[in-house]
Amino acid sequence: MSSGAKPDEDVFQEIAEFGTRKQPVWSGLRFSPSGRLLALGYDGGLAEIWNITTGQKLASFLGDNWAVMDIVISRDESTAVTASGSGKVKVWNLKSAREIVTLSGQMASLQSVAFSPDESRIAACGGDGTVRIWDLETKQEVAALKLHDERLDRVAFRDDDTLVALADDAFGNTRLFTLRAPKEALR
Repeated sequence: MSSGAKPDEDVFQEIAEFGTRKQPVWSGLRFSPSGRLLALGYDGGLAEIWNITTGQKLASFLGDNWAVMDIVISRDESTAVTASGSGKVKVWNLKSAREIVTLSGQMASLQSVAFSPDESRIAACGGDGTVRIWDLETKQEVAALKLHDERLDRVAFRDDDTLVALADDAFGNTRLFTLRAPKEALR
């Protein structure tokens, strides 16, 4: 804070409080790309989607009994994807609040999930040092990379869809990987 800056209570102004479950939000806390929706993931497998303008809960869904470690919402706000401490990636229809699919692949304690820029693929990484990529149309795994046996904390696609970044908390590294195969080859 620079000199002359206002004290924190003058900088932050609460504009809303949602009637959530009053239990701790786990690691899943994200805005939709538009900033209109807020996704919350809880211990125990529950996820909720809130409209921050109206304060209304739009969807609530229960995956499994493990914590929702990460959650992302599609640009058109029709789909959410959750990453669970159980190692499951679930794709949800936000309008019906129903599961579309559980993406297959053995993973331990997922930490992060991300849409590709065109939202045709999902990447997830977790506790076993593996990142996996699935095609959302076919619901099939199209790529996997095992780096080591330690946890990977975050995964992200670059906007041009040519790089995947992985944050590797166990060794303190962030790594970039080129997606060498054309997108069509990953289908």
